[in-house]
Amino acid sequence: MRKRLFYCMILIAAAMPLAAETKTEVKIKETTLSLSPKLQLALPNGVVDVSLRHSLYDTTVDYRSRYDFIDNFSSSELDMTYRFSALSFGLAFFDKVDFEEIFANNNSLQRNRYIMPHFGYKVCSNTELRTATRFQNTYTASIDNMLVLDNGKNITQSVGVHYSNFQGENEFAIGDMISVEVSKSFDQFGGNYDYTQADAELLDISRPFDDHYIETRLKVGYPLATLRKPLTEIYAMGGYDMLRGYAYKEFRGESMAYGQLKYRKPFVLKKEALNVSLDIISWEMNFEVGKIGDKDIFNSISGIKASAGAGFGCVLTIFKAVSVTFSMSLNQPLELRAPHPYFTFTAVSYIR
Repeated sequence: MRKRLFYCMILIAAAMPLAAETKTEVKIKETTLSLSPKLQLALPNGVVDVSLRHSLYDTTVDYRSRYDFIDNFSSSELDMTYRFSALSFGLAFFDKVDFEEIFANNNSLQRNRYIMPHFGYKVCSNTELRTATRFQNTYTASIDNMLVLDNGKNITQSVGVHYSNFQGENEFAIGDMISVEVSKSFDQFGGNYDYTQADAELLDISRPFDDHYIETRLKVGYPLATLRKPLTEIYAMGGYDMLRGYAYKEFRGESMAYGQLKYRKPFVLKKEALNVSLDIISWEMNFEVGKIGDKDIFNSISGIKASAGAGFGCVLTIFKAVSVTFSMSLNQPLELRAPHPYFTFTAVSYIR
């Protein structure tokens, strides 16, 4: 009995160093959290744009609200996306009310609402295949004579490809973006519309010389087949988005083609005083050309509109937490019309 106890004590004493060397490892995934609120004001259109991006692990929530107190429209959009290694899926909600759309020479009230589940698959690091199904309610009525111009349900399926290889951030980003999408509405599933359209966009930002940037942008929207199309899907051109030398949504049609060439020169300063840093001052020149019409838009060059403009801007950092951008520009149509001035204020904060 004593020998057995002696041998047990020897075995326990020999095992103690091994037990001391044993380490228990617990893998804790680092919390990836970011919050990016953004406020933008654009004049003279009177647009107030508030957006918020919230990211936690592989989930991203984007919210955007836009209100135009001069052109009388407001919109809200919420998009929730979850991404696996290559696959992503999400759900988007959109609601827009417009009180000054012009259809059939009448002031009109328009409302556009939809729910849209969407999916994406990354073929490689820069290319993603995308598809979405949109369940939309659309309503357009004349305010002048209380006549309903358009009212119905629109169910569309879209398929597209998105490529982007941008490097750098904000004013110093360079690269290419190509997006192509084909959407088809289905009246067989309870929809009131039947049309097919294709949309494509190309954006190239290059730096041919040190601190000299050239931006090229092309957009095309074309109806492949149309039996009945909602008025909310009519293309519009003019204003702060496209053809800045013309009035907001001055031109409308079933198809559109747009091109922009911009030259930009930023000057890095990094001048700081009272917790405010003047980071960048830049100036730019741009030339825009566009045409909007029906399916025969590419058969002739008549109806092409063009404008040219120049402006400057600056980027400030306040308390090392808020990035503020001011920009001003003057854009002149290439015809005997008064130029359009624009002023933009943008404030962005990044919280991690």
